Amino acid sequence: MEPPILAGPEGLVGSYRKTHLGISDSWATAGDEWKVYDLAIGRVGLAIGHDALYPEAIRSLALLGCDLVACPSAIAGTFTGSHNGTKIPHNYPIPKGADPYHWHALRVRGGENNVYFAFANVLDAARGYLGKSAVFGPDSFAFPRQESAILDEDGIAAATVDTTNLETPYPTNIVRRKDLVVMRQPHHYQPLVKWHQ
Repeated sequence: MEPPILAGPEGLVGSYRKTHLGISDSWATAGDEWKVYDLAIGRVGLAIGHDALYPEAIRSLALLGCDLVACPSAIAGTFTGSHNGTKIPHNYPIPKGADPYHWHALRVRGGENNVYFAFANVLDAARGYLGKSAVFGPDSFAFPRQESAILDEDGIAAATVDTTNLETPYPTNIVRRKDLVVMRQPHHYQPLVKWHQ
């Protein structure tokens, strides 16, 4: 079986082989490199299914300068959480109403890496695939959220993706600045590597 491909008006752009295989992928051979492509919209990285459940995978694509990560998936089970809402006043315009998707694992991946995250998941409830596809924005702290509707049924998730960057010495767009990525603190990396060995 051929790996998934990225195609557009210009034709075939490239392909990517999933690096993090799930239990149902026993037939497949894992890939061993991240793939990013420079398109008119910006730098696009590819991830597939389980890749997105590992924070380091999407962080690696962000470190390669991706503005958008496209992630076709067949992830079964629950990766969202609801919130009943609150009447507690806040000094920031965060949502206070009830929300069936207050927490969505893939919204987190987009926000923590300052990338747009286009997530397309299989919808087949009888087999445990609950969909929840959406396009998530790059800023966890922007309200209202910069995202499409989260799909509970067949449909198309669409959102405006803005990678505009003003001509200044410093990046002006969050997908180019990557504020949360540049705040990484590597002082624990060496002890973690030693522990793993």
